This record gives sequence, structure tokens and C-alpha cells, in this order.
Amino acid sequence: MGVERGTTALATTPPPGLRVLVTGAARGIGRAIAEAFAAHGARVLIQDSEPVSAPPEGALCHRGDAALPEDVEAAFAVADAAWGGVDVAVANAGVAAKLPALELAPDLWRRIVALTSTACSSPPRPPGGAWWRTGRG
Repeated sequence: MGVERGTTALATTPPPGLRVLVTGAARGIGRAIAEAFAAHGARVLIQDSEPVSAPPEGALCHRGDAALPEDVEAAFAVADAAWGGVDVAVANAGVAAKLPALELAPDLWRRIVALTSTACSSPPRPPGGAWWRTGRG
């Protein structure tokens, strides 16, 4: 059942078989997103720099850092090999520190900026413009 807005109906559940990549999905909000898609019949690829324990049934897991373009491209390559591509990419990865900004070590500061700013403002996308070639971008 969808919600009508103008002439376009918005689906409340994804179509079965949707191919979804979720970054930062080993736990927390990303994990909940991955589980929700999987529960509605989507094919899910979880990418995270941490190990994924007990992934949703049928989910694929890729160990990688969403702040590194080469790791994100590798995740897309996994989905491409398994399913022929990705329909939805969720840029969820992030990191937080429970310290005042002036107390953060420079390496941790760069990591926070890379994940919370760079990775989310430049969402995951397949290498070489694959979405645009297939009309999905």
C-alpha cells in the first residue's frame, strides 16, 4: 500500500529482490536498515569495517571501510558478481567520539571527518558510472 503525493504513489515496502548495499551495517542503525530490507525480501550486502555477527538470512557481508573509495568499489564488485548490481545504496557508516573536539587525537579527528562528512556527502556509487549506463542513477 502506498501513500499518494500528487500523481506518484510512494511504496511503504521495497519490491522483492531489490539489491541493497548498506555501509556501516554490522550493528546499530545500519544493521536495522539491513534487517528491514532483508525482512521484505531484498537482497542485502552489508559493508562494515567490523565483523558482522549473525547477518540476516541470505545477506552478503563485505569487510571494508566506507571512507575508502576502493573499499566501496570492492563492495559494489561483490554485489555485481552475486546479483548483477545494486539498486539502492545506503550511506550509513559513521563514527563518533565521546570526547570534546579539542581532546581528539589527529588520527581520530580525520577518521570522524572522513566517515561523517566525506563518505556521507559522497554516497556510495558503483565504479565507472554503472548506474548511469543502466538508467538507474
